[in-house]
Amino acid sequence: GGVVYEDPWLAGGHNGLSNTEDPELPQAPFERVVELRSFMNEIGLSETPIVMAGGVWHLKDWEHWFDNLQIGPIAFQFGTRPLLTKESPISADWKKRLLTLEEGDVFLNKFSPTGFYSSAVRNNFIRELQERNSRQVKFSENASEEFDNEFVIGARGRKIYLTSK
Repeated sequence: GGVVYEDPWLAGGHNGLSNTEDPELPQAPFERVVELRSFMNEIGLSETPIVMAGGVWHLKDWEHWFDNLQIGPIAFQFGTRPLLTKESPISADWKKRLLTLEEGDVFLNKFSPTGFYSSAVRNNFIRELQERNSRQVKFSENASEEFDNEFVIGARGRKIYLTSK
């Protein structure tokens, strides 16, 4: 057995970012895994391996983790989904695109209906969602010091309150 650490910034699909973490400010996994190992040591799991998942493409990128006393026993999980296999239902064009992604091509977003952060390749659809999101305004159903501008919407004349900003 082992404990899987799936890095929220490096993993694909739905990510384990909490509401206190900023997807625009990624953190390197090393310190987070050291913290996990420290906790595991405290509860008697010092010999239990941590399985690093997410963002593991080449072991050469992780050599400083091997035989590292701060990390302890470590294993690595390569690619969690067989996207590039012949059996994968995605198109050949997308398979080629995935092999040429560069830094910044993947966007962590909250557009998923689950409300969790999810990774997506930037494309026209994602850009449209980003643009739409940038036009959103905060509002309240009750007036307050911050929400001090009344705005009436709809046929029934529903009142909402907007900020001055």
